[in-house]
Amino acid sequence: MTFSRRVQGHALGCLTALAMAGAVFAPIEAQAGKVLDNIKQKGNLTCGVGQAVPGFSAPAANGELAGIDVDYCKAMAAAILGDASKVTYRQTSYSERFVLLASGEIDVLAHDTTTTLNREGAQKARFTFPNYFDGYTFMVPKSLGIESPDQLADALSASCRAPPSR
Repeated sequence: MTFSRRVQGHALGCLTALAMAGAVFAPIEAQAGKVLDNIKQKGNLTCGVGQAVPGFSAPAANGELAGIDVDYCKAMAAAILGDASKVTYRQTSYSERFVLLASGEIDVLAHDTTTTLNREGAQKARFTFPNYFDGYTFMVPKSLGIESPDQLADALSASCRAPPSR
C-alpha cells in the first residue's frame, strides 16, 4: 500500500509539473488590441520619450530628437505602418509618463523605466523585454581593492596591461 501511494504521489507530481510547464511554454497568440487598431486607423504612432536624456531621446545638432528610444519608436512605426517617419514624439516627465499612457495620449512609452509589479498590475502597463540594462552594483575580484566605481577604469586598464598571474 505504501509503495502504491508513493507511485501515485510521484505520478501526480509529474503530471502537475507537466501541466505547469505546458502553461508556461504554451504558445501565446498575439492579439492586436484596440491600441494597435487606433494606431493603424489614425496612421501615426504617438510615442512617449524622455525629456533630453542623452543617448536615449535628446535633440541632435539638427534639432531633431535622436537616441535609442527615438530609434525604437521609428522601428515600431515602420513595423506597424510601413513608414518609420509616421511617428510623433511626446517628451514626457517621469511623473507624467504613466498618466499619459493610461489616458491614451500616447500609444506607447519608450522611456527609461523600471519594470515593477505595481506598474504591471495596478497601472496595467505591459512591458516588453529590456533594451538597456544599468546597475548599481558591480562585482570585482577582491584582490583589486576596489572601493568605488570611480576606481574601475584604473583597475581595468591596469589589469589589461599586466598578464594574468598563474
